[in-house]
Amino acid sequence: EMPSAKLTQREIEVLRLLAKGNSSKQIASVLDISIKTTDNHRQNMLRKTNSKSTGELVSYGVTMGYI
Repeated sequence: EMPSAKLTQREIEVLRLLAKGNSSKQIASVLDISIKTTDNHRQNMLRKTNSKSTGELVSYGVTMGYI
């Protein structure tokens, strides 16, 4: 059972780009934000969704309809 986390619009954008296989550097470039900010979004999503990896996070995104 996955918790229903409330992701921000920006987190969802980052999640969708992660799902496409983009690196933090690529995501930062696409969204015109710093790599550190991208990593912060990823960490926040991991914490909110109780995911242990980016793969698990992407799986959560698919299950919840974000992707």
